[in-house]
Amino acid sequence: MDDERCDLERILADLRARLAAHHGAFPALARGAGLSYSWICKLHEGHVRDPRIQTLIRLQRTLDRCDARAELDRQAALENLAAQAAARIGAME
Repeated sequence: MDDERCDLERILADLRARLAAHHGAFPALARGAGLSYSWICKLHEGHVRDPRIQTLIRLQRTLDRCDARAELDRQAALENLAAQAAARIGAME
């Protein structure tokens, strides 16, 4: 039982850290996970006792989707910058 409790605490700590990185996006995360904004705030602040594992999984999957979209956006922005730089170099030649 202690191992399960430690695992849950580790999962909660990880989710809280990820929520901190997405602090401004709590309303969108709530909609995406089908949770209330206030519940996400309470979880982030450490005020949710014994959350259901299914709820944590939904939130984790929503955060994964947000992170994947953000990575795609970053890659597109870098490709755009590289194309602009190449165009400027070509114009200088």
